[in-house]
Amino acid sequence: MTSSSTVSVLPHTIRCLLRRFDGNAVAEEKWTASSCEKLEFAGGVWHVNFQTQARSSTDALRCLGKAVLLSGQAENVALSLVIELTAWSKDHYLLFPGLIYAGNRFPILPKQYPPIFDQPYNTGPDTLPLLTEVLKLNHEAGPSGFSIKAGAMAVPNISIFDPRTRHGLH
Repeated sequence: MTSSSTVSVLPHTIRCLLRRFDGNAVAEEKWTASSCEKLEFAGGVWHVNFQTQARSSTDALRCLGKAVLLSGQAENVALSLVIELTAWSKDHYLLFPGLIYAGNRFPILPKQYPPIFDQPYNTGPDTLPLLTEVLKLNHEAGPSGFSIKAGAMAVPNISIFDPRTRHGLH
């Protein structure tokens, strides 16, 4: 199992997470304590390794995570590289192609599918973007977050841009 990404100079920490699923529910999970570790998980013995490599030509880091099952057997196991931004702001622009644009930080209208926007306050060229209940970050200050699988996006890619520092993650 391998996962990779390119990370720029946004302040961050990187950790690995192993999860075993029962259907679509998480049955068991284990965080790695270091960048290279041998551990027991989901009926097997694993070697988990992740590393970052500086890419001087792009002022970026390349992150690579790998989990190898050394003994035993395991089914329905996933490896995640978790990148935690330590200086997150609601001003960051978050993009998951085909799913999340600007963090989907817009007012939400509780509408059934198909949504019909028929009131004067939510139609016309001068109105704010409105969303129905979809994945989103809080459009006001305060905690927010979501979790998705890479296959839910049009392209398995995550991009974050900090307009203040002009740094990003892609």
